[in-house]
Amino acid sequence: MKASLLLEILGKSPSSLVMHEFLGKIGEEPEIELQNGISYHYFRKYGLALRYNADASSINGISLHTGLSEGFAAYKGELPGGVLLSDSRKDIRRKLGTPARSGTRNPHLKAPPSMIQEEWELFVSTEHQTEVIQWDVYIHGRYVFQFEFDGSKQGRLSSARLTLHRPP
Repeated sequence: MKASLLLEILGKSPSSLVMHEFLGKIGEEPEIELQNGISYHYFRKYGLALRYNADASSINGISLHTGLSEGFAAYKGELPGGVLLSDSRKDIRRKLGTPARSGTRNPHLKAPPSMIQEEWELFVSTEHQTEVIQWDVYIHGRYVFQFEFDGSKQGRLSSARLTLHRPP
């Protein structure tokens, strides 16, 4: 699948012509899950997931998986910016430049009520040396690309998320 088609469906209605083209290329029925009122459509064999906005009127996020986590096969289509699923954090930074934001998070820990989640994860990962996930965010025009890495020294790509940029 072309990266341009992925970007084109962001913000589009599930009934739009481009979404029908997209779903036709996938050829897989989604596993649908509701989380806090948000609908997620998982295409595990294809290695991607779609997130809908709160009223399910448009697609507001796409997750692409490398096959390293969450029971997803590796996504086999193109990624924006010439990024490859085999790329490391260093490779992606060489291709896309300096990220707009970057950091780490620990997926296994929840923050106490007195701290925001990101501060807690940073504290725990630096103080207790627990496993962390590294991430970089790039803003390219109207799109946001978020890449997560496995926390190894190689910084292997574990997933990519594409969303529309919504300036503050």
